[in-house]
Amino acid sequence: MSRRHQNNSGIREKAVTTSGPDATARMWILLGVIACFVLSGFAALLYQTAWMRQFSVVFGTSELAIATVLSTYMAGLALGAAIAGRVIHRITRPVLTYGLLEAAIATSALAVPFLLKLANALYVGILGSQPTPPDASGLGQSFFYILVAFIVLVIPTGCMGATLPMLTKYVVRSEKQIGPRVGLLYAVNTVGAVAGTVVAGFLLLPALGLSGTVWVGVAVNGLVFLIAAALSRFVRSSGMSEAGETEVESEHRTTVQPKSFRWIRPDWILPLMLLSGANTFAYEVLWTRLLGHILGGSIAAFSTMLASFLGGIAIGSAIAARLATDRVRAFNGFVVAQCGIALTSIIIYQVMHLLIPEDAGLADNALLAIAILLPATLFVGATFPFAVRILAESQADAA
Repeated sequence: MSRRHQNNSGIREKAVTTSGPDATARMWILLGVIACFVLSGFAALLYQTAWMRQFSVVFGTSELAIATVLSTYMAGLALGAAIAGRVIHRITRPVLTYGLLEAAIATSALAVPFLLKLANALYVGILGSQPTPPDASGLGQSFFYILVAFIVLVIPTGCMGATLPMLTKYVVRSEKQIGPRVGLLYAVNTVGAVAGTVVAGFLLLPALGLSGTVWVGVAVNGLVFLIAAALSRFVRSSGMSEAGETEVESEHRTTVQPKSFRWIRPDWILPLMLLSGANTFAYEVLWTRLLGHILGGSIAAFSTMLASFLGGIAIGSAIAARLATDRVRAFNGFVVAQCGIALTSIIIYQVMHLLIPEDAGLADNALLAIAILLPATLFVGATFPFAVRILAESQADAA
């Protein structure tokens, strides 16, 4: 028997021995991680909806508040994900690190109202006050508060952006898991986000106000931290690795290299994702404005728009996760998704005001608006899993 055959036999034996109790334990841990990420999404959208209400008071106009909160929110997510991607290879306990990020989100979210009051006092002390609230013509004050919004929100949103890479490092352990498991995380987080925006906009803000809504988010983040810490401790006490790839997968990856798209650098997808994200952001702002005329309230319109976007993202990413098994299929899916976004957006603009009756109630109109926006948001949700599968060559790249 050759040495290579002996090595392969040993690897197969190790695969058999590690696929029993360890596999069952990992499955339960994965379910715990998924539950945590659902709660993460729920808390994140409680904050976002509350911040939109808070910045509406600061700016005196909901349009500037929506644009500011969405842009700073997305910028923070991108910054956090970028930083996490650069340091992820040094993290040996990603589940525990994820829990610590959740604790940091809770702490920094509590500081947001205080920091806004401090910024307002600073503005009045340096530049003086105005007799009326700022509007789009007061560009100096608007730019000041846009800068303040980024400074105030960059820590909580940056921590939010780092959570997906951290959990990806744990749940993705082979190349074939990149599309399905990243898409799964993205989908379940978005399901929680849908619940968060609906609960915040239609239940918590009317009943508890800004402060109460934020405290609910803090409590959820605290619960996630405790669960993540317990999961990490269980992994460590069980002798399992919290990060890294198995020996079987490492052997397989070094002997079987993917052949698709070897003629082109996969990072061509990044500028396309930049354009797609900017376009999606514009849709969010414009559709919120359109829904505001139909639903008669900025918070109701904002919550409805987010619920539709996030619901479509959850479903679309779940579908794309099952389809993105290799780069060729992911490339084709990405093209279809972008064409679908363009076509459905044109249709939405043409039919929105025709399909929503003026005499229906708020709840009925909100549900109908969500259904009208859903086809476009399905394609938006499919974009990210397809792009990740195009870009990532291995499980290490997925984080």
